[in-house]
Amino acid sequence: MKFHSISSRSAIELLSFLTALTYAVSGNMETVLPTAAAVLAFLPISGEKTRISTRFALVSSLALCLPLSAGIGPGLPVVFSLILLYSFNALRIAMQYRHPRNLFSRQYVITVIENNSRMMYSFLLSVFDCILLCFFDLRPVMYLMEVLILCLCAFFLVCNHKGRIMFVSPDRERQVRDLVKGNLKTSVPEGELPAEVANMSRMYDKILTIMEYDKPYLDEYYSLADMASSVFSNRAYLSKTINTFSGKNFRQFINCYRVNYSVELVKKNPGLKVSELSSLSGFHSVVTFNLAFKLNMGETPTDYIRREKLKNLRDLSTYEGRERSTQQELS
Repeated sequence: MKFHSISSRSAIELLSFLTALTYAVSGNMETVLPTAAAVLAFLPISGEKTRISTRFALVSSLALCLPLSAGIGPGLPVVFSLILLYSFNALRIAMQYRHPRNLFSRQYVITVIENNSRMMYSFLLSVFDCILLCFFDLRPVMYLMEVLILCLCAFFLVCNHKGRIMFVSPDRERQVRDLVKGNLKTSVPEGELPAEVANMSRMYDKILTIMEYDKPYLDEYYSLADMASSVFSNRAYLSKTINTFSGKNFRQFINCYRVNYSVELVKKNPGLKVSELSSLSGFHSVVTFNLAFKLNMGETPTDYIRREKLKNLRDLSTYEGRERSTQQELS
């Protein structure tokens, strides 16, 4: 799980620590880890607004401390923390559907996987908390559950700080992120494949070589039949090969290369207009270019160009500042 705001992450982790410290000072040791672990789950994932998570964590931390002043036993704070946690998850899921267009962006795939990991974390925490409450009088069981909750929290924090997705193997995560970034080279080793798919893998390597060196996608009239002629195959088998190894149909496959090419053009010359980018990248129309760019990059070409211009201005101002400092030192 990867975060966009260091300040938000630090604030929520601090709230988790203060919540645990409050319960520890009050003598309710059995509620320390469950409540702190629940607050940690409010950490935002990719594509989420950090302010909402921070405010929710703050309200939750304050609300969890209220039972202390009323002299209520440890069961209610733990149950209340789980209710808040699942309410937060339900709210986040509902917010994902406020902007339907975002559901078709490449980044949404990572958001769904990270959200599933957070739900798994919530589920495991719920199981440990329920066992802890049911066997509250049995100290060995209670201590075991607290150790498991502590290990779960440690695993959660390590994954977050390393930008890893919980409960997903490194190889699988790398494969998913490559596909999301538009790296269409992700494939399964041939030794683990049937003969037919191994042949498709070799054909796919030929396709990638043609796409990278010949750049046929710059021709707006480039078709599936043209590619089939290049690799000496029929259209049906070629289409199946592309779909198997890239997860895209032919048109999506071609447009992905065109969008990546337009991104490189913008980096070299941010002054290009959207219509010029569309034509130079091989798109038949600006409308198709806008849709494909939004689908692959998660933002419109106009927004991306504007961001690149601001980035260049900041880099230029930084360079000029260093030059002035160097001249002043020499003088």
